[in-house]
Amino acid sequence: MNPSIDSETTGLLVQAPVALAVFDKQMRYLFHTAEWSQFFNEPDLLGQNHRELFPERSAEWDLHFRNALIGKQYHAHAKINGLIANDTRVLDIDFSPWRLDDDAVSGVIVVIKDISDETLKDQALATLHRRFDRATHAGRIGIFEYEFERGGFFINPVGMELLDLSLMEFDQIDTAALRSRMLPRSQTKFDHAIERCRAFDSTIKLHLDIQTRDNRPRTLEVQLTSLSDAKRIYGITGLITDVTSELALSHEAEQALLESQAISEEMQEQQEQQRRMFAVIGHELRTPAAALKMLIDTDPKLSESEQFPTFQSTIEQLLAVLNELRAVVQPQARQNVTLKTQSPGQVVREVVDAMSPGLEELNLKVHLDINRVSNHVCTFNTQALRQILSNLIRNVEIHSGATELWVKLHSVEMKRDNNRLWAQLVVSDNGRGIPPLHQERIFQPFYRVDESREGSGIGLNLCQSLAGSLGGVISYEDRSDGGAQFVLNMMLDRVEEANSDGFSTEETSPAQDKSADHIAGKYILLAEDNKTIQMVSKAILMKAGAKVAVADNGQDALEMYSNNQLFDFVLTDIFMPVMDGYELTGRLRDAGYDRPIIGITAATIGDEADNLMATGASAVLAKPLDLQRLQGVLQTIFG
Repeated sequence: MNPSIDSETTGLLVQAPVALAVFDKQMRYLFHTAEWSQFFNEPDLLGQNHRELFPERSAEWDLHFRNALIGKQYHAHAKINGLIANDTRVLDIDFSPWRLDDDAVSGVIVVIKDISDETLKDQALATLHRRFDRATHAGRIGIFEYEFERGGFFINPVGMELLDLSLMEFDQIDTAALRSRMLPRSQTKFDHAIERCRAFDSTIKLHLDIQTRDNRPRTLEVQLTSLSDAKRIYGITGLITDVTSELALSHEAEQALLESQAISEEMQEQQEQQRRMFAVIGHELRTPAAALKMLIDTDPKLSESEQFPTFQSTIEQLLAVLNELRAVVQPQARQNVTLKTQSPGQVVREVVDAMSPGLEELNLKVHLDINRVSNHVCTFNTQALRQILSNLIRNVEIHSGATELWVKLHSVEMKRDNNRLWAQLVVSDNGRGIPPLHQERIFQPFYRVDESREGSGIGLNLCQSLAGSLGGVISYEDRSDGGAQFVLNMMLDRVEEANSDGFSTEETSPAQDKSADHIAGKYILLAEDNKTIQMVSKAILMKAGAKVAVADNGQDALEMYSNNQLFDFVLTDIFMPVMDGYELTGRLRDAGYDRPIIGITAATIGDEADNLMATGASAVLAKPLDLQRLQGVLQTIFG
């Protein structure tokens, strides 16, 4: 130990918990601690010259060493961050003058502190701050902090821009300057939010409307969060984002939604008006048409008239158009079908047989070709197949100008499946055909190729829709020898083989043969306001063996029921004066009548039938009254 340092001083220096060394004026070691030796990897440096030991640091140390030797600079400090002896640590080095007495500087005391960990943390924090600043700048996110004791707001540059305040770095923005950008209502909201965060440890999100210096409106979303420690709430921090465009788009979307809802409601109202109009038109047309058909069908004298076929064809055509109109106006009705068990060949044969007399009068020769496989009994929508074939044949009647009509039903070997029958129905003629210009549009509703000819323009659209219920599609193609050709491909659920008539080979049970008993001998209450239909319906039912009581409206029918509760079933119209069929049905059910109530109505286009069923009706049939259809409904009800 150098004798120039007394033992008391040496004892104090040894106890210093840092790397410390004392040098003379020539930078020779007079003293150093063990920590110093560890830094320089030298166990004993006393008496050695630091310049000679570490020449790579001599120039850097000389500058600070000379400053410390200046006697007037007592405790002058100089800091050096760098590497020592190839060490990667960051060091903090202080150079201080060492005085043995009050006047002379005898040497220099150097203290080294390892600040590697602190430096790395500072660097990481600085990197994090830079990334955060970039993120907030890219995302246009303003950040602010408000400490109650200091007063004023510290806001990052993005926040200053959003608030349209002068961009002066490190400036403290007072509350008055901040509020000056806000509209009065937003000032009040902001003040209340500040007070709440000050009183309660909370987070508040609000929208503030501001006016920029160029008088442009801007809406900012501001989130305020209380700053607190274990003792108190000492400030507020928060985020600022510009939501002007977002709110504008949201407002536009809301307006668009409201407009679309208004348009939708208007369209629904128009559709409802159309539905009501079609319902009234259908009722007013079907009622007299039904009355005429019932008169023609029941009056032997009329059936002997030369005009009988013309009358019958005209009325049936009108009723068919009304049925088609209902299918277009009320497409959901097509889905409510009853599947029946019959061969498709038999259905096709029945339609052709029924329409042949009218075709013969037009000198239209019919060729029917049904192969044996098509006589397999299947479970399918037989009414759909009847309707499609009837519409296609009627098109030939009205539009084609043909002299020959071919109806062909064959099975198609698409793939072997004992549970399915793939069948193809082809209806073709040798008429004028359909021009290519119109072929793509013929299945559109109300589209007519020739406006000068009869027809509603909805028959083919109905065919296309009904084809789906048969598991198939319908298409048009030109016939190779001239004329038109429609092809319907179907996939039907096969049940069993059929006999030559196309019906099931199973024997019919005796109970099935007695279906007419559902009318014969029954006491029927008929509610109908049209006198002609009253008269004819009563005559038809009585001829079938029934006893009939007739009421002009629902009120009269209800009184008849009250006086005589022995009616086997009730037939009722829907639209009647005084009391309609809806109320009559509901009142009868309320009174405990549990037997069939069947609607017989001309209102088949709208929702009237569904509404009547909802009030308690057992079934609804379209006018005119048809005994076969009535027997079928009663068979279903009674079993």
